[in-house]
Amino acid sequence: MTNEEIFELMQRDLDGDLLESEQQLLHRLIQKDADLQLMYNRLKDVSQQLEHLPPVVPPFSIVDSILPKLESAAAKPAAVKSTVNEEILPTLEVKRETSSLPAYWLACCFLVVMVRSKKSIRSRTERT
Repeated sequence: MTNEEIFELMQRDLDGDLLESEQQLLHRLIQKDADLQLMYNRLKDVSQQLEHLPPVVPPFSIVDSILPKLESAAAKPAAVKSTVNEEILPTLEVKRETSSLPAYWLACCFLVVMVRSKKSIRSRTERT
């Protein structure tokens, strides 16, 4: 089994998407290899941290900003509706805040874990 296939099994296990036979296979592989155990535990920790992040709330609701215009357009007679289509909708601006810093930090940590894990798996396969 390739490293990519093992990694996919790990990710699917964390998502709760493995069949029982696949789960047993993954756990047998993990029990045999300390590097795989370490990588799986790190992935599980990162996954749990991501699950506990606070929900992200947009600064405004696109639906709430457009819905009144659509409702008023639907209520107007057909002769007046043609001017509604010519109306310019408000432009959306990307608002960058520092609130995404924890998610960015976790993503960076995840990448570091993955790079280190791939190096350890690569060195393990080179030894055999």
